[in-house]
Amino acid sequence: MANAETENNQPNQPSGPSVDYTALLSLAQQEQTREEPDQPERTPKPPRNLERRRRGLRGRDEAVVETGGPEEQKQLLDVLEDPAHHTRDELLSAVMADYSGEAYGDNQWRKTTGGWGSPEEQTAYGELREKYPQYGQLSLDPGFMTHLPEFMALVESGGITAPDYQGAREQFKAELGTKILYRGTRLTDEELQSVRENGLLSPLSTIIADSDQPQEDFEAVALSAWTGEAVERHFHGEHPATPFLSVSGHEDIATAVGRQYGKRGEERKFYLLKLEVPKIDIVSYREHAVRTPSWLQQLQDRSPDAGVKVDIDGQTVEHKWGDDIESYVFGKINPREIVEITQPAIKESTWNGRKTVE
Repeated sequence: MANAETENNQPNQPSGPSVDYTALLSLAQQEQTREEPDQPERTPKPPRNLERRRRGLRGRDEAVVETGGPEEQKQLLDVLEDPAHHTRDELLSAVMADYSGEAYGDNQWRKTTGGWGSPEEQTAYGELREKYPQYGQLSLDPGFMTHLPEFMALVESGGITAPDYQGAREQFKAELGTKILYRGTRLTDEELQSVRENGLLSPLSTIIADSDQPQEDFEAVALSAWTGEAVERHFHGEHPATPFLSVSGHEDIATAVGRQYGKRGEERKFYLLKLEVPKIDIVSYREHAVRTPSWLQQLQDRSPDAGVKVDIDGQTVEHKWGDDIESYVFGKINPREIVEITQPAIKESTWNGRKTVE
């Protein structure tokens, strides 16, 4: 851009008839306006007061800034009101199209670590915001945030080439691949048929589908609440409106936990679901994102080899704490991700000393 000093030193213009450059510029702008009508500017909506809808969870209303237009808002509502017939990808895509990733990320994830005597260092999220703001919408995806350091390494090495966040996520998803996981649950015959056809919904997805204000409830519990606290409450079984579903990399753990905690009555039977889930959608404990629950962290600090003991009909196995014991999936498990449903014939199982007999 020219400034006063450079303008005074411009070379002389060729002699000849004078030209009204201002008028020509104005005419060109008018022509461009006729060819490409201006789109209405989207003004972010002010944060709603979501505290009373957070169901006791702590959080910040400022994390929720809606920036989408009517089309994006309708897309989100369609998914929230009918989660059974939409995929997890459709939910995440609708969320990232309708909300500010910058507002959410800056209120959910730390840009730096350190302080109180230790040197301040930039986190992976801080680096993402500074170097690659075009991918900032991905901060709305808790599974992606689990794998953020891997993503940053791929970007730096040239493995991620897409200029937009949607394309980058697809490239990263393909790079990470899938993982076999398990989930045990008790279902009626009607629920089993629904799971086969529609997948397995998180408690929050079910609640929101029946809500008279689905978007506000989703914003309060899934977006404004601290993600780490939501996961910790889920870990302790104290989050009845959780947006997450627990999964395990161990078949015996999923069996013992599902038999112990699965809803009983109404002629429910126990089923073991074998899943194949994209790794990008698996939420695990990471220092830069969802941190390990305080109780579990204290246990691991005292006993680095601490784990859980599982017994299935007299066969005892000990597993060291790690991602494979319990991870989480946001929103729902899609029906196409359920690769096998079995009904194990088990008489007795034990999960960390809690016995289940049938």
